[in-house]
Amino acid sequence: MLKKDITFTDLEGNPVTETHYFNLSKADLIELQLSKKGGFQDWIQTVIDAEDGPTLIRELMDIILMSYGTRSEDGKRFVKSPEARVRFANSEAFSELFSEIALDAEKASEFINAVMPRDLIA
Repeated sequence: MLKKDITFTDLEGNPVTETHYFNLSKADLIELQLSKKGGFQDWIQTVIDAEDGPTLIRELMDIILMSYGTRSEDGKRFVKSPEARVRFANSEAFSELFSEIALDAEKASEFINAVMPRDLIA
């Protein structure tokens, strides 16, 4: 799970810092793997090798939004909902995060690794 403080300028021109949470579950990873011919890893490597920027950007946006959610108060659940994703996708916080990682391959890689299930990284 990634807990990320994102600073942006709100619609009134004021600086704002918000904390947002991102996490991919094992079920999310299975969905990604089975949704792409040959599996997600092979598919994304093909996109990278082909230097297909538009597809890569769409996938990065999808991964950000797929991983977005809120922690339950008891810390036992990570709640994802279509409504929360739409709100986040339409926020300046999303715009700031996306700008930060879409233009820097190292930051994009760090983000993706941070949202992966810990036991899969180990």
